[in-house]
Formats: sequence, C-alpha cells, structure tokens
Amino acid sequence: MTLRHAPETPWHQSRNGFTSSGPAPIDGPNFPRWRSSTFIAYNHGLYPTHRIISPAMKQFRPDRQILAMTDTDLEEFVREWVELKKKDYVEIERFTGPGDMGRDIVGYLTKNRHEVPWHNYQCKQYGKPIPLGLGLSELGKVLYYASRGEFTPPTGFYFVAPRNVVRTLRALISKPSELRVALIAYWDEHCAGKIIDKQNIPIDAKLKAVIEQWEFSQVTVITVARLLADPAGHAVMVKWFGNDPGAAPVGKAPLALETREMPYVRQLLDA
Repeated sequence: MTLRHAPETPWHQSRNGFTSSGPAPIDGPNFPRWRSSTFIAYNHGLYPTHRIISPAMKQFRPDRQILAMTDTDLEEFVREWVELKKKDYVEIERFTGPGDMGRDIVGYLTKNRHEVPWHNYQCKQYGKPIPLGLGLSELGKVLYYASRGEFTPPTGFYFVAPRNVVRTLRALISKPSELRVALIAYWDEHCAGKIIDKQNIPIDAKLKAVIEQWEFSQVTVITVARLLADPAGHAVMVKWFGNDPGAAPVGKAPLALETREMPYVRQLLDA
C-alpha cells in the first residue's frame, strides 16, 4: 500500500521522495514516541523504518538552518533548548524589548530567581563573528544593572553566537582576568553610550565594585557546533527542522508486553 501523504510529524514534513509500502497512519496528529534502527513508533502505530525513504532528510543541514534564523527565532530556539535542561533550572524566562537589561534567556537556579545566582543566555545572530565592542557592551550592560540592584550578578553568562566571536574577544574570554581589564579599559568606547539610550554611563564606585568582584571565568561562548553536539539541541531540532535525531538510546527490553502496546504489535504483524 502506498501512503497518500507523508505522516504529519516533525520527522517527515517533506513529501519529496517519501514512499512507503507499510500501513498508513490513522488520520490525525501523529507524533514520534521512539525510534530504533528497525521501527518508528507513533502515537497511532508502529512503522518499519526500512519502508520509509526521504532524500530530503539525508540532505538536511541543521547548522545552515540555525545560521539562517532571525534574531527572534534564535532566542525562541534557545529558550526551548534551555527548557530541556530542567535538571539545571527551576524556571526559564525570556526577556524581550528595550527593557531587557541585557537579558535574553534566563535560567533560574532556585525559586528566588534574581535574588540569588542565575544564568544569562545572550543570543546574538550576526552575519559574522560577534565583534569585541558588542561583546563587551552586552557584558557591561548586565553588570551595570546588577550594580543598580535590579538583580544579582549572574553566575553564568553565555554568548549564544552561532557564528562564534572574533578572535580578540575569544582570547579575552579564555583569560578572565584580562577580560575584566579590557571591560574597564574600553568602557568609555564600547559601553558608556550603549546601556541607556541617549545617556553616557561612566564607571562609578558601585559599578567598579561589581566588575572587580565578579568572576569573569563565568563567560562562555556557545557556537552552532556546540548546539549540534548537545543532546537537548537534537530534540529541539526535531521540532524546528524535522531533523532525524538518530538511533534510539540503548535500553533494556521488557520481558512482557503491556496491554496498551498490543494494538501496535497487531499492526506490525498484519503489515
């Protein structure tokens, strides 16, 4: 039997080259429950993978999809990626607009949120590596508002930069003490006029104290390569791009079938 159309799942959104000699899914939404090298299990049935062929899936390049995202899409993608790290955070919040104070995606480590340590994911979708001035200004903005009591300084600052950062910025990030020195030295050039519109913000005693006490080793760069390597990133790519996540993780097969599994097994035997 030939399928009338591809199953409406994140894995099979493209109809190009999709063929099957197996049973067609029941009409309605179909979502993959698990996949092995032999079968794909949807909520409505079990289907042999050797009967499913999709050249479009083989040619898929998730790195290009991420690089082609808009700023807004990247922030939403990262929010969903961080959401899957629930073991690290009790809550995730996305900030947008001019009042974000340098925060894009925030991961709260406890229910006390901004009164205790937290993590900031600063998303930057650029057509080239993030320049030194932009990196310093974003870092300076968060530390400035921390010095004003808007929140505690973050204990994790992640530049989500699919195309990486320029060599000079990466070199400074790899030497935290030098990054601190650079932020102070270049403050007037890159930060003072970028924090509040039409205002010049100098380094005062409060801000200097925060800069000197903060651990600059907490700054990390997340490139497209790191997103692709993270298992949580794979799961988000399935939803966004229809990317096949690969073989199912190794597990222990149960000794007996559950009653709820019998309809799937019957479909397999009747195929």
